[in-house]
Amino acid sequence: MNFWEKLKQRWEVENNWQIFWILVTFAVTGSTVARLSKYIFPYLGVTEESSFWYLAFLWIFVMTPIYMVLIIIFGTIFGQKRFFLKHQKKMLSRFKFWKS
Repeated sequence: MNFWEKLKQRWEVENNWQIFWILVTFAVTGSTVARLSKYIFPYLGVTEESSFWYLAFLWIFVMTPIYMVLIIIFGTIFGQKRFFLKHQKKMLSRFKFWKS
């Protein structure tokens, strides 16, 4: 079994196009969050002198929720809403926010 077949099985998707759109969604969402951080962080007091721990706090508690919302939005746009809702539910259950 090759890499793509294993990925289809693990993600429970039917074809390679679904994998393509899922990967596009991850890429677009990650790029969008990275770009948004450049606009959001200055409003939250981030400067060149900001500590690593403050930045880590902001990434975890500000940017992660933004990422989670955007991945559902982009997943819907790219036709993979069902996959990303399931993905979010699984991720939230690991954090004990959601029981699966």
